[in-house]
Amino acid sequence: MRTFVFFSVFFALFHINGVCADKDVKYEHRNKHLILSDGERSLFWFYTIHSESAENPIFKEIELKIDEFYPDVVFVEGGANRRRDTTKADAIKAGESSFASFYAKSKGILVRDIEPSFKDQLRYLQSKYSPENILAFYIVRQIGSIQLTGNIRKLSLEQIMKSMTNDLIKDGLVIDSTLIGFDRLLEVVNSNISKKIDSTNWEGSKMYREYASNQRDNKMFQNIYLDITSFRNIHLLNLLEKSKNEYKRVFVVMGAGHLAETKDKLIELYRN
Repeated sequence: MRTFVFFSVFFALFHINGVCADKDVKYEHRNKHLILSDGERSLFWFYTIHSESAENPIFKEIELKIDEFYPDVVFVEGGANRRRDTTKADAIKAGESSFASFYAKSKGILVRDIEPSFKDQLRYLQSKYSPENILAFYIVRQIGSIQLTGNIRKLSLEQIMKSMTNDLIKDGLVIDSTLIGFDRLLEVVNSNISKKIDSTNWEGSKMYREYASNQRDNKMFQNIYLDITSFRNIHLLNLLEKSKNEYKRVFVVMGAGHLAETKDKLIELYRN
């Protein structure tokens, strides 16, 4: 089996143009799905935007395309396969990957994770970056994600920081216990971003520009972002190549940024 190696220069996981994080209730990307076939085996990559709104047509579109394609396996991102949602409404609240997982399972379709475990991602990053910089990066990215999905009023800055820190530690981040307090966490984050934030101004900070903009000033965040995106993409390409031999019909629900970066490799894979 070939091992895919490439380096990412595309910044799009939560891009500032809103392709992957849509606060509006609309879905206008139906003609952007990637459908490939070598005559015997097929791949359907659903062009997704990140949404948690029950009014967003993307969820109906996911149902429609899964029903039409009726895959042998559905691959989802973000650990959505490990969720145990019992209602459609709960699955939608967790986002499009969780909904795809819920819907596919309701149809008796196998669901698998397409990403390396978060433990593996942290292990990789810790071989290259300090725990403090990794922590700051993920806190900032989490804040940006919350801002873009419109859930700002549900959480305080202190809750976001402490929750993300606890999650990272559980998944293997080795970090000095003195960094656990809110004041120290805020100090670490503010030492790594262009405009300082606090509990009173963070909601309007447009934090996603710190890690998902072509105009980023933060070289450290840029390096972490590129490294972990490339690490995830290499994993998914190797997994999809293996899965081509295991399943005839493969369905993928993952952020549009990953599709943009892996599309050429996937086209090549399904030519052979």
